[in-house]
Amino acid sequence: MKQIRTKSDTDFILKVMSVLEGFQYKGKKYLSYMETCSRGDEFLIRDNIVKPFFTDVLGYDKQKDFVPEEIIETGKPDTQIVDATGNPVIVIETLSSGADDRQFEEHRKRLFDYTDELSSKIAVLTNGIVFNAFWNRGRGKAKDRLVLLKFDEIYKKFVLKGMEGLDSVDWERLLTLKYLVKELQIIDPEQLYKEPEFGIAEETHFSKFLEQLINSMEQVKMNVKNQFELYLSKNEEYEELRKNRERNGRPIYQSESRQYELPRRCVQSFKKWQSISSANREPETFQLETMYIFFNRILLLRICEDKGIIEKRRISNGGIQDWMTFKGFTHFSEVNYNEMVKDAYKVMEKTYPHLFREDIFDWYMPNNELLLGVLFTFNPYNFKQVDRDILGKLYERYIPREERKRLGQFYTPEEVINYILDAVGYREDADIEGKRLLDPACGSGGFLVRAANVLIQRLNVRGFGAETILNKVQENIYGFEINPFACHLAETNLLFQVIDLIKEAKKENSEFEMGRFNVFETDSLRIPKKEGPKLFKEYNSEWFEDAETVRQIKLKEGKFKDGFDFVVGNPPYLKANAPQGEVLRIRREIEKQKYFNTLFEKWDLYIPFVEVGFDLTKESGRFSFIVSDAYRTADYGMKSREMLLTQSKITQLDFFKGLRLFDDPQVENVIFVIDKRFPTKAHRVKRMEHLNKRNLYDFKSLKSLNQLQDKESVFYIEARKPLMSKVKILPLNDICYISIGMVLNSDEKKYKGEFKKEDLISQTQGDIHSKPFIEGKDIGRYEIKRVRFLEWGTGRVPAKVRRPTFLELHENEKIVVGETSGAAYDNAKLYCDQSVRIFIPYHKLKGIRNNTLNRRHIQEKIRECNEISKQFDLKYILALLNSKILWHHFLSNISRRGERIICPDDWRNFPIGVVSPKTQQEFIYLVNEFLEINKMFSQCAVKVNNIQKLIEDFDIPLGDLADISGIRLELKERIGRPKIKRKGLKIYLDRKSNIECENGALAEYIELYLISLSDTLRGKTKPELVKLIQIPKSVTQVKAVLDKRKELKRKLENLARRRGEIDKEIDKKVYKLYGLTEKEIKMIKEEV
Repeated sequence: MKQIRTKSDTDFILKVMSVLEGFQYKGKKYLSYMETCSRGDEFLIRDNIVKPFFTDVLGYDKQKDFVPEEIIETGKPDTQIVDATGNPVIVIETLSSGADDRQFEEHRKRLFDYTDELSSKIAVLTNGIVFNAFWNRGRGKAKDRLVLLKFDEIYKKFVLKGMEGLDSVDWERLLTLKYLVKELQIIDPEQLYKEPEFGIAEETHFSKFLEQLINSMEQVKMNVKNQFELYLSKNEEYEELRKNRERNGRPIYQSESRQYELPRRCVQSFKKWQSISSANREPETFQLETMYIFFNRILLLRICEDKGIIEKRRISNGGIQDWMTFKGFTHFSEVNYNEMVKDAYKVMEKTYPHLFREDIFDWYMPNNELLLGVLFTFNPYNFKQVDRDILGKLYERYIPREERKRLGQFYTPEEVINYILDAVGYREDADIEGKRLLDPACGSGGFLVRAANVLIQRLNVRGFGAETILNKVQENIYGFEINPFACHLAETNLLFQVIDLIKEAKKENSEFEMGRFNVFETDSLRIPKKEGPKLFKEYNSEWFEDAETVRQIKLKEGKFKDGFDFVVGNPPYLKANAPQGEVLRIRREIEKQKYFNTLFEKWDLYIPFVEVGFDLTKESGRFSFIVSDAYRTADYGMKSREMLLTQSKITQLDFFKGLRLFDDPQVENVIFVIDKRFPTKAHRVKRMEHLNKRNLYDFKSLKSLNQLQDKESVFYIEARKPLMSKVKILPLNDICYISIGMVLNSDEKKYKGEFKKEDLISQTQGDIHSKPFIEGKDIGRYEIKRVRFLEWGTGRVPAKVRRPTFLELHENEKIVVGETSGAAYDNAKLYCDQSVRIFIPYHKLKGIRNNTLNRRHIQEKIRECNEISKQFDLKYILALLNSKILWHHFLSNISRRGERIICPDDWRNFPIGVVSPKTQQEFIYLVNEFLEINKMFSQCAVKVNNIQKLIEDFDIPLGDLADISGIRLELKERIGRPKIKRKGLKIYLDRKSNIECENGALAEYIELYLISLSDTLRGKTKPELVKLIQIPKSVTQVKAVLDKRKELKRKLENLARRRGEIDKEIDKKVYKLYGLTEKEIKMIKEEV
């Protein structure tokens, strides 16, 4: 899982590195000194590395927090860090830098004895190179390792490449050190009893709280991870015990079972979570969601305390004191804070029960000290003046954007939400009272929150009281969401909006209880059978009540028989043809229901959501989704578009050509708005092309079209389609089988983590790396720019790769296209990964049988198009694919992603003109010349751009820098990041290193040679550089090499000129072929 790299984390790691940077002893810096492996230098290490680390990085005070060495029963601890009452918190044992494994083991045992005797929480063992930290569970109990670092290995990478040199493992290990920061390990008990004094509404206090909160969350995240892994291990123990007892016919006793209760509950919760999570089902995501829900609840509790929504404090300040008095405790360390928090949850159930009842995330219980630290983070701050804007800002920042992506929560931009609600008429100035709104894929509740705010303002202006407003929000705003974590976020977000209204309602009516919001954890695409029994009869529980409400909504029964007045949303864009086993499983389950009528070919997951949204919209209701731009033209959307075109009035279509509204998924969008009434003969569709993603009201109006007459054309950005109407064409999909290459990481289900794509690729060909290989970025117009070699026929490839495809896909004559590039011709049996789109004529696949081609619809297509495909030469198709006019037409109407990523489905409708073999031959002749020019161009360019390759053409003696007269060096001991630049007769490698020559030819030659070496220069010593550069031994020979280079540059210019001429000739033929007028040609040239 990719490491999230925040500024806070970066600053922390830089502080760690600065301690090592600052070390110096007898002229030796950290790495040089540590290589000596000295003995007896433990005091040097303690005073120059260990103590600066704890003071400068972790925030401990040199004077107050450290105590002098003292003799105790078990020995003499090296260093102790104590809290305000003098109780030891951390015990540190420092070894000499040259300590071996035996000495580490001896000192570790000694350190654990100290830790047990002193009852400290943390034990640290280090020699300045290896750093270990352990958590003390209690006297005589096992010590859990918290931190294991090798500073020298990480620091070497940092010295060479700075922060860029550290990989995700280095980051993760360094950030475990945050667990040791002072504010989390030393808590002043007196602070627990103070009233909150810092108003969170003030920016300075807000920023300070956020910083402390994020640090606290890092520690809880680590604790959740450790608990989860421990519970997995303990559950395995339990399963082994259970199996053994079953084999021996003996039971597991209750006392034995009890000790495994929490691990079993954790594993059961995780399995349930996996079964209902449609996207990321990794343990890390489950752990993150657990952590965020824990903090959400604490935050809501604190807000309700400070706003007086609950009667008295429960988890802060006076609340802790009251709890201690009630339980008879005399010291804060005696309190069971988990018990206290659970009692507070019960109190919160009277305010908003649903978020505080036990669920699958309640397996986690932080240890007492950590929970106390979390409460302490919140305690100094007062949330009384918090309003929904401040809460929104806090919430936005404490779950960073990168973390949301990791959790699979792609938030819909506020501008989009406001625009869609405005478009369907859900506005403060509209009659929305008593009208229900549904988002069937509500995620974290963006649409629901905005709709609730609109309704609140509408009712508030009309003079209704808080209790009425809350009831109406609860009665009229609905959301479905499959992910339990997202449901929790949606409810939390909604609760944030009404927190002050709840206080006001309780003030007016002390008996008022807030009903739960209608956010239901359900799969919107799982439709119950109408003839099935009703779920809610004699049962009186929230679960059955929820299930019955969901059933009635989906089947349009009871009070939901008419449907919803408004249905809005942003359904998931998981690509149906992506090689994800989970997506394929979901597709199969959806198809098995035989409920949906609009599923066609390789449908995307949002297609059934459109049908659900349409079905649940009442007659004359309004329905609007933002979906992938592919919806406009892709084959798989045909039946869905037909449903909208024939059964509703499409009131408007919003196009976002070239705009990327979402950071992720990388997809361009279209918004449709419908009025669910049959279209009239006169009805015209309003169409807009948006110009600014920050202001959706900045658009240009396109020509409105008659829905019944123009039909599918309403979905095209260009109202006219000259290519389709002026020449007989066939879609590329009727000539070529279209697919993508292999997905080369290891199969996640069977061989997870065994290898990644980079492990399988080599620059050179051999027995193992035997297959020539390309990626999308290796493809240019009419050319393959780079070929590497793929491991093949081993135990890993193709047997263990995620998507192996089939041999004929790669070894056939074909056209290859990258995600953003032009097209190239391949007859060299190049193997490709998934970033390459592959086009193979159908007749080349006839008679081939495999799991992919054996599917009925593919076999039917091969039979149907076998003879048709023989009529088209691939090089003719290649010319059309690379022509300006067809690119213009294509990019104007396809689903264009951010940065112009083109999917395989987009190519299916590419218009291929039907012409005679003679006409095709005119194109083929030009393409062959283009291909030959590209081959010559590549050969020349290599020598022009890399002087080492050029010298290979000369049979002349060469020497290094020391063999050539007239050269003067001024070089550092090691070269830094190279920046090759020539000024006169000097060539600079970096600011402090240069080579000076006695003549211009020599200077030019050395500059070119250094440029060819630039990727390998960093870190090179002076002697290494001298040997690297090879120079002809006479100035005459140097000039001959440079003259040859100039000649090749002129040849490149001529080849490029001819290439441009061929391009124009092909374009002219295409203009003629497709019957364009001079006016249309001019327009295309201007737009291109």
